Amino acid sequence: MSVLRLDIEGNPNRIPYRSFIQVANNSLGILNDLDFAYSTKHGATLDWYINDLSKNGHLRIEIYSAVKKKKRVEYSDFSSQVAESFVEGFKVLEYEGKSPALLTDSGMHRAKTLAGLIGKNGLQS
Repeated sequence: MSVLRLDIEGNPNRIPYRSFIQVANNSLGILNDLDFAYSTKHGATLDWYINDLSKNGHLRIEIYSAVKKKKRVEYSDFSSQVAESFVEGFKVLEYEGKSPALLTDSGMHRAKTLAGLIGKNGLQS
């Protein structure tokens, strides 16, 4: 299990619902891309659940992972690697201006959208 915290910048009482949904959809898309990169399984091997939503100067979304349970299939738990790559990928984008390892073209498009919504230092694992 891994935990990620995403902070949406702006006045927490005036964050558009559209922005909240974009953060959720784009972050899940990137997590699924990274899941595939580590597991090499089509379809996600991890489920992500909301652990907490809070307002403390910004809107924080905290999510945690769990390995999917399927009949006759046992997936390995790559959640730590996925979460670390997610956070490290944004550091590479922010500080080095390069494409992070393991991200697809779709993942890069999602990361660009997310970067504008979560702002500087808006990710923690």
